[in-house]
Amino acid sequence: MNNFLNAAESLFKALMDEHALTLNLYMTSSVGIGEHPDVFGEFINAVKKYESAQSNFNVIQEMKSQMMQQLQSAQDLDESTNED
Repeated sequence: MNNFLNAAESLFKALMDEHALTLNLYMTSSVGIGEHPDVFGEFINAVKKYESAQSNFNVIQEMKSQMMQQLQSAQDLDESTNED
């Protein structure tokens, strides 16, 4: 599999995990809230960052799927050519 796709997949998965953790922290803990005067705004920013990472992750997943289909088609074509 393409190393660029694998690296991008890992990056966006890590970003999703990071932003999910931030959202969970905002929803379950009051620690550190004093540092953020606009807690709701920070929460919304974290939601947007999570959404962006998730969207990019899904794009990479689709690209990997298409690449796998193309490789499979090429292998099938090669096998049918070799049978003749």
